[in-house]
Amino acid sequence: MPIFHSFNLSPAQYCEQFKSLVIPRPKCCPFCQSIQSFHRHGVYWPYVLDGQQEQQYVPVPRFLCRVCRHTLSILPTFVIPFFQYSVPASLSSLRTWFSKKADTQNVPVACLRFWRQRFYQNLSRIELFFRSRGAPDVIPTDQKEKAIKLLCMVSSLPKAETFSQTFQDHCKRHFMARSLYHV
Repeated sequence: MPIFHSFNLSPAQYCEQFKSLVIPRPKCCPFCQSIQSFHRHGVYWPYVLDGQQEQQYVPVPRFLCRVCRHTLSILPTFVIPFFQYSVPASLSSLRTWFSKKADTQNVPVACLRFWRQRFYQNLSRIELFFRSRGAPDVIPTDQKEKAIKLLCMVSSLPKAETFSQTFQDHCKRHFMARSLYHV
């Protein structure tokens, strides 16, 4: 199970500074509710592609609950679980795709179609997230126009990672997570 933490670093900076970073240890197990039961359980290295740079293996620390034996990962907010591309690269490619510009930062079209489908599946959750935050804007009913409007709203935030983390905290799932219901 991933827990997101904002380190306020790019993927390259995160990798360079990983050994000196203070990694927050989970206080309570979300599975068995045990307090202070976690110990370091190694690191795994997912493959992350950032839009401007080449691929990078990013260290992600893991913790093991001594009581129930479940593991937790502390993911940096620029990582999307089970995706290779980072949050900023995915969102900027989607904005480019919807605006019909030719350059999509060398992202394969199949990836873009997959992201578009995932984003469409989560449109209502993203809309509810912004409405709960007091978004005054009128959001269109057409699916494509709604997606473009919500992407613009995400772009207006200081950082894409901030949106990713606050959405995760609010909805208990990632904004690009697989929908349980087909739209």
